[in-house]
Amino acid sequence: MALTISEKQEGAARIFGIKGQIDEDSTFSGVNLDGATEIVMDFQDVSLINSCGIREWIKWVGTAPSAKIIYKNCPKIIVD
Repeated sequence: MALTISEKQEGAARIFGIKGQIDEDSTFSGVNLDGATEIVMDFQDVSLINSCGIREWIKWVGTAPSAKIIYKNCPKIIVD
């Protein structure tokens, strides 16, 4: 299942709903974090994550170095 990311704004928080697989085919380039001060990552619908996906996700999150990041609905595969 391909990765899809939905985005909505709630007050100061930008909430990202992440769905599908975070792997070597995942791209975050279409989702801009510029200016974000609070980011909520909702992993409710993530079905897989591997080391290549983690690398790409870390690079993406690194584009908002001063933002507060909150992780929500983390399934076991994210925690592990």
